[in-house]
Amino acid sequence: NVLCAMGEDPGDISWDSANVEGGWATYVLHSGSEGVFQGVEVADELRACVDDVLACPGIRVRGLMTMAPKADPDCARRTFSGLRELAGELRGRTGLALPVLSCGMSDDFEIAIEEGSTLVRLGRVAFDPAYPIS
Repeated sequence: NVLCAMGEDPGDISWDSANVEGGWATYVLHSGSEGVFQGVEVADELRACVDDVLACPGIRVRGLMTMAPKADPDCARRTFSGLRELAGELRGRTGLALPVLSCGMSDDFEIAIEEGSTLVRLGRVAFDPAYPIS
């Protein structure tokens, strides 16, 4: 199962689940306008509900996932380091290993790797022949 937290407003978090081969789960922390992630508010939502999620039968939490606003390297670094810190906090609180830290896409994957990402998503780098690679 995959568990996703999505909403347009930090107070409007909704949960969806879907089946995935292998039965693992990654939190998707998504909140804010125009796809911008509001780390502190969403992190608080996750802190508040993580024990309930862990009590759900058949769900094994493997990590955390986020995205940063486009074209803002400083915000990307803060977003990714905040997720790394949250994963560390949740490891201590829950005893989970949380080996997956998924952050970074084609425009900011270098920063994500520097901040500890173990899984980056590189769709445009891999599939868009016009994407500039430096």
